[in-house]
Amino acid sequence: MDRAMAALFRKNFSRCDVVYSPWQLCEDMKREHGIIITYKQGLTGCKLGIEAVRGSPDESYQHLVSYSYMLVKHSPGTKTTIETDTKGGFLYYFFALGVSLHGFKTCCRPAFAVDGTYLSGERKGTLLLTIGYDANEKMYPIAFGIVDSENGDSCLRFMQKLFDALGREYSMNEDLVVCSDRLKSFESAIAEKTPDNPFSGLHTVTADGMVLWP
Repeated sequence: MDRAMAALFRKNFSRCDVVYSPWQLCEDMKREHGIIITYKQGLTGCKLGIEAVRGSPDESYQHLVSYSYMLVKHSPGTKTTIETDTKGGFLYYFFALGVSLHGFKTCCRPAFAVDGTYLSGERKGTLLLTIGYDANEKMYPIAFGIVDSENGDSCLRFMQKLFDALGREYSMNEDLVVCSDRLKSFESAIAEKTPDNPFSGLHTVTADGMVLWP
């Protein structure tokens, strides 16, 4: 039943401009076929429909290598890294577009913020990101990473790849300012990646926006 619904409305899952929701699938089944289904059935049908068009979450990880290759090929200066565990399973992913790195180093002040947000997909995990500010005080994306959580090892790996992408001159820049949300894992990682720069300004920012000096 669920796979039949997914096949009937496959075209709706192929669209990129709108999201075809379980409630819409329920309404379409009732209107077009006179069949009443529950929201749970609609949710399962949508999941199968999306997988039929885009592949499963597990399959998508298999495209990371070719995706990274195309990023580097078509955007010179792009940095990507895929790390796996001892069994070959996905562990960490880091990428920074070449155009973003070039723009940050040439048009932005030597200051950026690091933070993470939880992913709600089937495999969960955490998205780590680095954001700077351009000359118009607008947020400027620099680099992104996919990790298991904001722990010491993942934050250290992320900061290591970030400074590798930016270049050693950034870890030695006396005017460097790195902002975080006072997460100990990030603070330790930042301190470890800038050991030769005693002048770097490590600022921590509280939830209410107050800047605390170390």
